[in-house]
Amino acid sequence: MRPVRTLFEVLGAVAACTAALFCSSASAQLTPTLMEGDTFPGFPGVDVLQIRGSASNHVGDWAVRVYTDDGVEIEQNLWGSVGGAAPALLRTLGVVGDYDQLGFTSLTDPFGMADDGSLIYAARVDELLGPGTGLDSLWVDDTVVYVEGDAVSSMPGWLWQSASDPAGTGSGSPFWYGRTEHAISGDITRSLFLGTNAQVLITGGQALPNLPNRLDPELPIVIRYGASAEAGHWMVEANMDVLPTTSNTVLVMDAAGLELGGALVQEGNPIPASIGGEPGELWDGFPLMDCAEDGQYAFYAQNVGNANLIVKNGEVQYRSGHLVDGKVLGGSVLGLVMNEQGDTLYQYGSNLLVNEDVIASVGDPVDIDGDGEADPGWFIDLLVQTVLVLGDREPDGSMDVVFTAWLEDPVTSDLLTTLFVVSYEDHFTDEGFALAGVQGEPSLQITGFLEGGDDITLTLKDGVPSGTATLFVGVSPFFAAFKGGTLVPFPDLVVGGLPLDVDGNLVVGGLWPDGVPGGVSVYFQYWLPDVAAIFGASASNAISLLTP
Repeated sequence: MRPVRTLFEVLGAVAACTAALFCSSASAQLTPTLMEGDTFPGFPGVDVLQIRGSASNHVGDWAVRVYTDDGVEIEQNLWGSVGGAAPALLRTLGVVGDYDQLGFTSLTDPFGMADDGSLIYAARVDELLGPGTGLDSLWVDDTVVYVEGDAVSSMPGWLWQSASDPAGTGSGSPFWYGRTEHAISGDITRSLFLGTNAQVLITGGQALPNLPNRLDPELPIVIRYGASAEAGHWMVEANMDVLPTTSNTVLVMDAAGLELGGALVQEGNPIPASIGGEPGELWDGFPLMDCAEDGQYAFYAQNVGNANLIVKNGEVQYRSGHLVDGKVLGGSVLGLVMNEQGDTLYQYGSNLLVNEDVIASVGDPVDIDGDGEADPGWFIDLLVQTVLVLGDREPDGSMDVVFTAWLEDPVTSDLLTTLFVVSYEDHFTDEGFALAGVQGEPSLQITGFLEGGDDITLTLKDGVPSGTATLFVGVSPFFAAFKGGTLVPFPDLVVGGLPLDVDGNLVVGGLWPDGVPGGVSVYFQYWLPDVAAIFGASASNAISLLTP
């Protein structure tokens, strides 16, 4: 062992320890999967016109909506990858049973995908055996769930009008925002529904826990919602029946008003300092949200202070002006998706982030021909939110990210919507083995991107207030019994005497060094003198990282 006084020295030493043992590898350029103007794969003479709308499931499959032109008519298709196979045509609208499907009807283009590959979508249809034309309908593959004018089984006296932004659970139950009309009074309301039996999750006029007023009878919810894999948790932006309307919008989770910092997340309310709000900031709308079955959640919040916020699991994670992975966040948040492990994909202005890593930005070069090298003149001109997918983690920690961007053709100057499918690897693994002390189990989190010159930050929480900590770093695991717990890293490097603040927290940052090759594992763990611990020392969980 040798003492190292700063994280900069730690990381430099890691580079020195590993550079002689391993060979480094270069990162690949972004390469398009499908582009406007391409020949539709497998269909000679058919051109791709538009790419918009997306879905994914929880077994690695994904799909997008593709409009094509064969010179005679424009077709609407669902195209994607199932079972790890190359992307292919999954569905084209046409005659199904007693209906002629004319076109998709979702307002903002999403649809759903079950784990067995079933597709949940809304379509405009004509009746083949009746007079109905241009009727809204909801489908699971070839099975119609309802057609406009049908009775709503779960709401006696009400009739279906339309479905918007359908999604689906992993087991194949549709989940959607529906507009219904009362058969006698003609009253209109909107509701959130689950399943082919149209279970009502939230509807107009309801009184919900934590809300000071009932929901607006006609427009109780906005077409903005998120749900976990089996809809065990769900979130929606809702409107209360109260004036002025500038304070009627709230965030609802699992049929109750969401409270943070002891206060309702409601338009016009202060954003609590305890969750990261700053003086003068007020909630001002909740355009995007998502959640996971274990209760994790994230949402995009606008605020009167004009700083767009990302709130994750009850704390402000990002705000306009934050520096993340070398990029300054700014502009609106146009996309937000959470997978079942709580990883979150954001389109924040000109940057696309997974967790704390920027994976694509406006101005990034593009490898058009797939030879591994950027092509002159081709770069991301604009990120567009028509497609945004984050797959669940694979056993190796990788996740598929599917997104669209505009590329400017350097010859014609045309802006071409382009689909990218990339594999993102989270290189940080929580190894566990925390040992409780005065504030319970100390918690270590590492954030950053493992490229030379990028920021990396170690955050320790719930240590000994105003105490000290020792950081152990090893390029191999040790898993040795120590002080009633487990020392996870082999103690190649040690940083002692690091001071904690009055809350028992410590944030240490530095730059990931050049020269650390790919495929290297590094283990980190804090140990702390702690009179409340079993043998006078508490320990954080250990984090291992694998260099790309």
